Amino acid sequence: MLGCNPIYLVGMDFSCPIAPASKEWIHYDEKRMTKQDFLMSAEWTAAFAKNHPDLKIYNMSADGLPLPG
Repeated sequence: MLGCNPIYLVGMDFSCPIAPASKEWIHYDEKRMTKQDFLMSAEWTAAFAKNHPDLKIYNMSADGLPLPG
């Protein structure tokens, strides 16, 4: 990824603590809501990290969705 290592994900929480009432928002757990495209982005990011084990990738969001893997 352009020679960047490590990579720090800032603001990539893939969720929202309070979301407007809308069909597109999904309850992820008791304190977070997300959307289908946020979930797909989180899955893509996790797959990218898995496919590039040489990269150090840090998710700096303490309150966001946990990235699988």
